[in-house]
Amino acid sequence: HKTLSLTVLGRTQIFQPTAAGISIGRSTEASLPVLDPRVSRVHATICNRGGQIVLSDVSSFGTWVYFGDHTEAVALRRTECFLVGYGQLSLGCKMDADKAPLVGFEVR
Repeated sequence: HKTLSLTVLGRTQIFQPTAAGISIGRSTEASLPVLDPRVSRVHATICNRGGQIVLSDVSSFGTWVYFGDHTEAVALRRTECFLVGYGQLSLGCKMDADKAPLVGFEVR
């Protein structure tokens, strides 16, 4: 089983995503709460689909995925992508925005 580490504001949580998935968002019910006005209540979900870790954006403003040390992002707007390796998720705005809500990820 793949494990997923998610880091917000220096705090890392380890997940083993299942088909049911985990949620990232402003809601206190989210598996990983991120408190920022640009983040939707349920902003994104991450699930295990056939052994692949899949990030789905379900937000109002989108999710930017930066893989590794790349400065170019994969922009998601109500779409999804596979998460591989490590990188950063920027929720609701690009990473270079003022105090962008960032989530570090690593898939193992």
